[in-house]
Amino acid sequence: MVDPPPCYSVYSFDQDRAHNQFMRDQDERRVQVLRAYTLIMVLILTTMSLVALSKLLPASLSTLLYTHHWIYYVSGILMAASLIVLALLQTSGWSKILNDCWLLLLWGSSTINLILIGKHYTLNAVYLAGCLTIVSAVCLTLLALQLRTDLTKKSCELLVLLCGLGAFVVTMTVLRGGEDAKITASAAWIATSVVLLPFVTQVFVGGRKLELDREDFILAVAILFTLIASSFQHILIYFSM
Repeated sequence: MVDPPPCYSVYSFDQDRAHNQFMRDQDERRVQVLRAYTLIMVLILTTMSLVALSKLLPASLSTLLYTHHWIYYVSGILMAASLIVLALLQTSGWSKILNDCWLLLLWGSSTINLILIGKHYTLNAVYLAGCLTIVSAVCLTLLALQLRTDLTKKSCELLVLLCGLGAFVVTMTVLRGGEDAKITASAAWIATSVVLLPFVTQVFVGGRKLELDREDFILAVAILFTLIASSFQHILIYFSM
């Protein structure tokens, strides 16, 4: 029997094995992030393309779409309902097909909502807001992946901030207190998105589970898509005033 080299120890062997496992975990997390953000960017690009194309609709169709104000409210209700149902599906273990259906419903209702909002602005404003949203989302995502600070430890403070600013945005928007109020509300939501996108990304990437279940994955995609789509809406409002 050959004696191990003097430098060999059980500790160093375990350390190497732990390091190799850590590297494999990191690779799997990168795959998860790539899958999620690929899907989100496809949804976002499709949404923004449809918003831009809606500006080119014939007058008869655009008038028919824009004169029915109830469509705007129904699409908003469906957006909120989709997120709530997806959160419930996460814990109930329902069919995977239902998850996909509700994600598609969220995407469709968000797209209709943004098309109706985009009618008030020029095509150039839509393009500008779209480009700013995508570039900002990508940059903030990369920043979140590179940060050594664990943002998830401050989840309570950030969630309180989200609730407070979210309530502020809703209040200011509902009151419709003039253009200044809309600009202030939009700026508040943009600032909230800047804070939340890296936070949500780190929660998504650095959760306790090594690999997200399909239900968790769909919910994470839904939350991120909603956050980015809402940012697009408020950037459009803010920079078009």
